[in-house]
Amino acid sequence: MSFQTPDLSCLPQSVTVIDNQFSANGGGQSHGHIYPANGQVTAELQLANTGDVEGAVAAAQKAQSAWRATSGEQRRNLLLRLADLIERETKTLAMLDVIGNGVASMISAYTPVVAAQRFRYYAGWADKLRGQTLDAWNGPAHNYVNYEPFGVVGAIVPWNGPLFAAAMVLAPALAAGNCVVIKAPELAPYSVMRLGELFVEAGFPAGVVNTLAGGAEVGAAMVAHKGIDKIQFVGSGATAQKVLQSAATTLKPCGLELGGKSAVIVFADADLAEAGKRGLSGAMSVSGQGCVNGTRLLVERPIYDQYLATLKAIAEHIKIGDPLDPSTVMGPIISQASLQRIEGMIDRAQQSDARLLIGGGRLGGEYADGFYLPISIFADVDPSSEIAQREVFGPVLTVTPFDTEDQAIQLANDSDYGLGAYIHTKDLRRAHNVANQMQAGMVQVNASGEGMQPFAPFGGYKQSGFGRLGGEQGLLEFMQVKNVWINLDGYLTGALQQSLLTPAELREAALHFAVYGGWSRAAVLDRAITRVLQNLELTEEPFPPLGEATWEPEDRLSTGAKEFHHVMTFAGPPPATAYFQGGILNFVFGEMWHRPGLDQRSRRWVTLVGVADSSADSPIRTHIYGAMASGNASYQEMDEFVLQYAIHSGWPRASFVQGVVIEMAQKIKQGLTWDGKPKEDNNDE
Repeated sequence: MSFQTPDLSCLPQSVTVIDNQFSANGGGQSHGHIYPANGQVTAELQLANTGDVEGAVAAAQKAQSAWRATSGEQRRNLLLRLADLIERETKTLAMLDVIGNGVASMISAYTPVVAAQRFRYYAGWADKLRGQTLDAWNGPAHNYVNYEPFGVVGAIVPWNGPLFAAAMVLAPALAAGNCVVIKAPELAPYSVMRLGELFVEAGFPAGVVNTLAGGAEVGAAMVAHKGIDKIQFVGSGATAQKVLQSAATTLKPCGLELGGKSAVIVFADADLAEAGKRGLSGAMSVSGQGCVNGTRLLVERPIYDQYLATLKAIAEHIKIGDPLDPSTVMGPIISQASLQRIEGMIDRAQQSDARLLIGGGRLGGEYADGFYLPISIFADVDPSSEIAQREVFGPVLTVTPFDTEDQAIQLANDSDYGLGAYIHTKDLRRAHNVANQMQAGMVQVNASGEGMQPFAPFGGYKQSGFGRLGGEQGLLEFMQVKNVWINLDGYLTGALQQSLLTPAELREAALHFAVYGGWSRAAVLDRAITRVLQNLELTEEPFPPLGEATWEPEDRLSTGAKEFHHVMTFAGPPPATAYFQGGILNFVFGEMWHRPGLDQRSRRWVTLVGVADSSADSPIRTHIYGAMASGNASYQEMDEFVLQYAIHSGWPRASFVQGVVIEMAQKIKQGLTWDGKPKEDNNDE
């Protein structure tokens, strides 16, 4: 097999893009990038340094206020334009990832496509950002929530999928209104370097996106920089610990998407061939160098031997070789150092009780110049062993049998990681049950990664990190929450002082708000109106005080209704014409009775009013008097009726009825008839 030499003419020339200015050299040390397939240097890059970080952060800070103020429509259109350019550059970007980390070209061909999808998805969010309006319990206020950008986001992305990871972070960060400083990984910098150039071509304002190709020095400077408001790190747990320690000095928020040791549970009822192919993908995809790869296989005992045979048979036919060959499935490991680390873990596993089905050490012969390892599958693996517990980040699978569903769940969760989990079964009940018990941020059933869509949140449990990328949750990761409370007491005062509203109109507003928001909420506004009127020494028409002639100690009228007793009586009665009185009776006998949601007490009161004695000259007074004097309707029930009637027919009309209720209650208490005459001793009323 002959290996092709990659065409290096496509390599980008901009080690840094700061304030939309391209530079072929950073201020740091020279770094010879090595092509993993043949061990040859592709280019000598003078990487960025801390001085470049200072320049990039300053540019981002300078651009932030204008970028934040840019309309959602403008941000949307720029992100869509960038997606168009990524699709135009699909072949180039795919090639840059092949050269960068040795990924097989059949895999890298899809990376620009899914990267463009991310930018298109979040472009759709840019003009749909929204806040919330909240209740105001202890005073009249406009109470709302805003979601705002952090400011400058520092993005550190990994070498194993740099373009895709950059899209996962940059798309939501920019849509939310943040500026970004992104570090391209020195082991595979090219696709992110080219992406930085495309941002400029797309028309993004200077300073909004700044790209630095650099090593650990640049990443450390970004995390420690006071001008960076949030860090989004995608990488290893060991580096994440250093990120958190540094970020703690400035209490900088961090989002972490880290490694994994994802379990693959294969139940006896699974499609064996399909589960075999998908189970093996954990070792094949990017040569096993994927954080979410399923590499810890748990297989139900009745099919254990058969599944092992299936895995081995498929693995023997996987083509390992030249990444530029479109038929190659698996390319090399990223570096000599990584290869040696993985070999050490394989050697130690072979010295344990685990059984090596296939694979082993480094490939020689025609593969000798590159960093190639075969797929290694270990069977009968102790779940507590190093090879089963630690992330290998290479083409190594472990297989362990289980006997029960509960045991499978226990084994799957017995890990410090919790990024992904995969379940293979035809039993839908079992799928839901097991998925619900997985301690992982992403669970896929009869799948092996295709569920990682732009609209779905992705992130880990436990030592696989925290925070989410993808979906609406991914957008909110790059936004801060602000609560704004605007006291409306001042607005009420101003309205009264300028004679824009009368006291009666303010009370009317409170009553209408009661219809919309309920009595308790409107009562807050009513109390505020009272305070403002007192402060301004404005007077209202007098009305009966609560707790005296019209209220009995045993009354249990709701707090909201009592609050509005004042308001309803204040409104004042209109002329008590026969037409108006007839309208009230029509409401009592007709519409009120059939009103949806009418409580039982009010229904009983309507009935009582309807059968009370009446006379032609004043039917409303006699109806109300008769119901109350007979003891069949309490004052509380009367007031409930008034509230219901107010909602139906308006406050001025209801206040007239309220006045009649108060009048009749007082006359009953004084031993008078409805028309104010002394009662006779034998009066049955």
